[in-house]
Amino acid sequence: MHIDYDVTVVGAGTSGVISAIQAARAGAKTLLIEKTGQPGGTATSGGVDFPGLFHAWGRQVIAGIGWELVTRTVAEAGGVLPDFSKWETYRHWQLQIPVNAPLYTCILDEALRQTHVSVSYHTMVATVKEDADNVRLTLCGREGLSTVNTTVLIDASGDANAVELAGYKLRRNSEIQPCTPMIRVGGYDPATLDEKAIEAVFHKAMATGRLTRLDTGMSGSIITFLRNHGSNCIHVRAEEDPASSSGRSRMEQDARAAVLRLYRFLRSCSGLSELQLEYIAPECGILEGATIAG
Repeated sequence: MHIDYDVTVVGAGTSGVISAIQAARAGAKTLLIEKTGQPGGTATSGGVDFPGLFHAWGRQVIAGIGWELVTRTVAEAGGVLPDFSKWETYRHWQLQIPVNAPLYTCILDEALRQTHVSVSYHTMVATVKEDADNVRLTLCGREGLSTVNTTVLIDASGDANAVELAGYKLRRNSEIQPCTPMIRVGGYDPATLDEKAIEAVFHKAMATGRLTRLDTGMSGSIITFLRNHGSNCIHVRAEEDPASSSGRSRMEQDARAAVLRLYRFLRSCSGLSELQLEYIAPECGILEGATIAG
């Protein structure tokens, strides 16, 4: 089939959703394509439920649709925004705005419907071809292949996948930052733990190769992990380019292997025999591995 759009956005992470909403509000017939079944990207599928900083040195520097969607989610949840005027008192991460990820997903979808953005979940781009008038996309959905013509194509995939398919050059970063499987563990009370004993056992496990330093993030401390119930603590080194399906598959498997390794270790520690893995994000959180040349 051939369907024509003014604007097509690839990737329904926060930036892709914002791009699609802005285009639709401006009157453009807009299509949003997403490989998963929900919007939000890293903030939802990746479990990193704090979309970013909107203030610097006490002054708001980012507003617009992103601010609108995040603050709407906080209000719906009955939450309270940080006191941004206390930037000299708090560390920068304490001024991020955490959101309820499931609610944020619903708010994003509501905004897309309100602006009449056409959304195609469970869909990936197979080919991208430009001509003088438009861009033709071959899409791969659950029902097979289809063709879309669009005047403007916005690549919000995170890895510049559509740009590369169109034949443009990318810069691959020589080093890829470690990725983060977001998890939550429970079934214990941190206040009752013998922290010194557990920390000693943890360092012995690292020394013998049972665990790695990245298994508990950059802190190198199991106590930080336990006090935070695991949130944003595990890092995994990407062994292949995660912009490719094979590289992303390797990374996802390595991430879950790290989670299972740490889970088994912790349940062997005193006071943690009832520890439970309560949540793991559907996708591993990762920063960009490529940028567009030029």
